[in-house]
Amino acid sequence: MREDAFGSTASSLSAERPDIRKRKLYLVKVQLCAFMVYISYIMVYSSRNLLNGIIIARQSPIAKCFTVVFIILPITLVMSILVRKWLSRYSIQIMLTYALAIFCLYFLIVNPFVVYFKQMLDFNDLLIVDFVADGKIAFKRMRLFAIFLSMLTSWTITLQFSVINIYEAFVQYVLMFSMFNEIFTQKQYNGFVSIILFCETLALLTSSLISILHQQIITSVSYCNKEYVNVVFTNVIFALNFVLFLIFVHLKTEVTKEKAASVQRATIELHANTPESEYDSARDKDLGSLLRLKFVRAISVNVIALFILNEFMYISFESGVYTVAKKTFRHVTSTVIRSTDIIRFASSLLILVALFFSVPRRLIQHNWKFLAYSPCTWLIIASIFQFTMDTILKGVEGDSFQFVNNLFQSLSSSDNVHIRVWIYRIYNNFTILALIFVRILRNIGFLIAKETLTMMIDRKIRPRLRTIYDGMCPLIGKAIASSVVLFMSELFDFRDARSFSVVMLIFALVVFCSWINNTRYLVRRYYGAF
Repeated sequence: MREDAFGSTASSLSAERPDIRKRKLYLVKVQLCAFMVYISYIMVYSSRNLLNGIIIARQSPIAKCFTVVFIILPITLVMSILVRKWLSRYSIQIMLTYALAIFCLYFLIVNPFVVYFKQMLDFNDLLIVDFVADGKIAFKRMRLFAIFLSMLTSWTITLQFSVINIYEAFVQYVLMFSMFNEIFTQKQYNGFVSIILFCETLALLTSSLISILHQQIITSVSYCNKEYVNVVFTNVIFALNFVLFLIFVHLKTEVTKEKAASVQRATIELHANTPESEYDSARDKDLGSLLRLKFVRAISVNVIALFILNEFMYISFESGVYTVAKKTFRHVTSTVIRSTDIIRFASSLLILVALFFSVPRRLIQHNWKFLAYSPCTWLIIASIFQFTMDTILKGVEGDSFQFVNNLFQSLSSSDNVHIRVWIYRIYNNFTILALIFVRILRNIGFLIAKETLTMMIDRKIRPRLRTIYDGMCPLIGKAIASSVVLFMSELFDFRDARSFSVVMLIFALVVFCSWINNTRYLVRRYYGAF
């Protein structure tokens, strides 16, 4: 009897060991992936916030649109084509290894060099000031050419801004998230989405604190030491990317252990050694064939729509901050960064509170429809209010279309000063609150909804699809919004994007109609699948 009992106990322990080992490997894998998400978001948010403020100060909000349309978008499209071709030869882990190594070299060598020697490398900004001072550029309707020249004169900041956007699009969203898709099952990844959101929010909060600290140091040191502070900041970015690279190497080791243990091989296989002939035929479809799939097309259009409306709102917001800073003789870079930090800090705290009470998990389980509809609904409400207020304010200033100026001309009189003050207060407070809730719903609503929909796609073609809706579509959305702003600025000869807010509002309503129709279709597909 004792021997039988001992034998049964030993057999039960041996049966439990693989489960325990599998659980430990899974937890290690989750921890490493979470650290990767956290570090990558700190890098992107910290760098982009600083570079965004600098590029607006040295050039203008509209000049930033020029960079997005004519530099970042073409490079992104070329990279998307190359990544899709490379996926037929190399695994995601090999491509991510090379990408992280290349960016490590950039952040170690190129970035500090252009930051420290930017005064020598950049052209004299006064050349552009003298070029446009006599008004000939405006008279000859060559304002876009002046914007192009301003981009060239401060080409170092254009380079840095472009690189960090390309890093975000491909290293983070395409390669890293594709790897996550392949090493987790549907059920595991649905749970990991909340961890991604938590890590992103924590990184958003951390990057805001880093940005505030950086600005405090910059304002306290002498002018000759400011470049040293910026070089130290770039070295911190390199250190973060190098740590990210080391964590990824360790993650590959853990995944290899899991494969060696033969525990749920289909869950963790990275296709590193899988012959291309064994892939599903859908894996070999070209870009046109993939976009003809209505499900893929609907996700892609929604991503583009989100970034169009989001970019419209931020261009309007940044134009307002830029104009106020110029009129009040404030430092433009610090003013833009400080305003963005307020939005990021407040939104990150509110998202962390929502995560603490498990709001995203409950919405996924009980009200996924709210996740799908809330971002587009709030964005169009915020857009209508913001662009309407922009139209009123620019009409009062006499810097809009003639019919708008005539409509609100009465508010510019001295008798209506109290009304103008009331309008400005409502506008300033609502704009900040609107952008805070846009970020909250974008992270809690749109991100989670998109990631859960992604897991409904065949895992064999997910990496190629990520190059479309996570690599190309966000930048296509930004580029469309930037192109509209550039075209309207040149067509109507306005320097401030808020001057043609009426056109932006009409365009936003058209985008919203497309977004809401696609969302209805995706909601039906989601509830039909589950």
